[in-house]
Amino acid sequence: AVTATGNAGSTMTITGTHLGSTTSVVWNGRSLSFTVDDTATHITARVPADATGHDTVTVVATAGTVTSAGEFTVNAYPLGTLSVDRPSDDAPTTVILSGTNVALATSVIWNGMSLSFVVDGSDIVVTIPSYATGSDSFTVTNPWGVATTSDTFAVAPPTISAVTATGNAGSTMTITGTHLGSTTSVVWNGRSLSFTVDGTATHITARGPAPGSPRASASARCSVGRSCAVVTSG
Repeated sequence: AVTATGNAGSTMTITGTHLGSTTSVVWNGRSLSFTVDDTATHITARVPADATGHDTVTVVATAGTVTSAGEFTVNAYPLGTLSVDRPSDDAPTTVILSGTNVALATSVIWNGMSLSFVVDGSDIVVTIPSYATGSDSFTVTNPWGVATTSDTFAVAPPTISAVTATGNAGSTMTITGTHLGSTTSVVWNGRSLSFTVDGTATHITARGPAPGSPRASASARCSVGRSCAVVTSG
């Protein structure tokens, strides 16, 4: 006899006689780790953590090979409903997908991108890369199927609400807005400025051209990388 069903990563018990000389246990084309009890009537074999499907069990011993009459079947755990922890955020960031049967998730796709992730209990912690843009649902795959979140996640585009109106050449200007954390460039009067973004991603401090620069005293328009809106500087 052989255990009829069990979870991936669990053990199955194979019952028989004269099992003491067993050299291998094969199930579904895979060699399993195993131990034989002192009576040589029971084998305890470990089912791989990523196992799926069903099959008979073949025991190979020095005296011969025998295959079980019954099959061992790995319990199926299709993905349940998945939720997204928030609708939008700056990139890069992590997003948490919560649901059932996520332990053996093999891939997470968002907006056409395969994302890196880790599983933490009933949550999938997904990394949204810095270059991500757009909005989409998440599609998760495990050995028993595919599930797509009903909610979407959007990488929030940057906006500018205000900018310092005037200042001296070589001084700093402050740009105020939202979702500025992934800014890659700040351009004023055709010149790329050095800049820093505060921890709230709502303020950029940019250094203006030094005194004596050809365009240091000109008024101009200020724009932030990633195709955000352009506003006048005052």
